[in-house]
Amino acid sequence: MLVKDYYRDNGRLYLGLYDLDTQEPIVDITENHPELTDKQLDVTADGQRVVLDNDFLSCFDSVRDCKIRCMDNLKCLGWGEIEGYPCLYVLNHKDYKDVND
Repeated sequence: MLVKDYYRDNGRLYLGLYDLDTQEPIVDITENHPELTDKQLDVTADGQRVVLDNDFLSCFDSVRDCKIRCMDNLKCLGWGEIEGYPCLYVLNHKDYKDVND
């Protein structure tokens, strides 16, 4: 299942894939980069850019394939790079299961 949480040190959106049966994490979709500013990530109440985790990227043939799959499944508005990191603009959507629920 797709879950959301927030990084403790800066409150930015975390997304991950968890096993439905065990509730254990399978892979992180996002990485936390405290060196990037909220302005660089366009953090708003509606959404923000998130940096894709390298382990998650390695599950795909290319960064492009990963971004396309995410665009189709994560309610993204766009994709690109920030400071060389591949990123997505993700809506803070209520359809994601909150890991704290």
